[in-house]
Formats: sequence, structure tokens, C-alpha cells
Amino acid sequence: MTLDKKDNSEWYSSLEFHYWHNRWQARLERQAKSKEKNRALMQSHNPAIIPRNHRVEEALGAAEKGNLSLMDSFLRVLGNPYGYTPEQEEYAKLPEPTSCRYQTFCGT
Repeated sequence: MTLDKKDNSEWYSSLEFHYWHNRWQARLERQAKSKEKNRALMQSHNPAIIPRNHRVEEALGAAEKGNLSLMDSFLRVLGNPYGYTPEQEEYAKLPEPTSCRYQTFCGT
């Protein structure tokens, strides 16, 4: 099983990533199940979509301006977080790096 590195993030070249990836590959080699069954098992327990802050803010910002299409799309993909569908790929992307540190505050 290989990791999809579409974005060529700096993270993939870090020592921490290589250490984790090597351990993960060694663990997969010890599995009795096929690669396909391992992938299915992981996908059934790890959601493809989580409501990341930058996507929530993007949808809320558009809704405040009267455009509910982003909110509708976001809620649709969140309705099936384990789907791993092509529609979800855009929502699985990490935010662009910024020089500002992101802070969030819980209002509940």
C-alpha cells in the first residue's frame, strides 16, 4: 500500500514522515490480509472528510454573502464521511500554508 503524495508537501520530505512511513510499511508487511482488504479496513475506520476549519470558514463566509452552494456541497460530502468519493477529494486537501498561526475558539 503506498501513500498518495499528490501535493508534494514539505511534510513528505521530513524525517518524522519517513520514520512513520517506514514503520507503517513494516506493519503492513506483517498483516495476513491482502493490501486491498487492509485499505478497505482503514477506510472503514478513518473518515475521508473531516470538517477542517478553513473549509468551514469558507462555507460560512459564502453563506453570509447569500451563496449557499458551498455550504450545500460541504454538507453533502460530510453526510458520508467514509465515502472516499471523487467529490470529496477537494475537501480532503490541506489548507495553503500561511505565515499566520491559526487559532480557533470553542463557543460551546
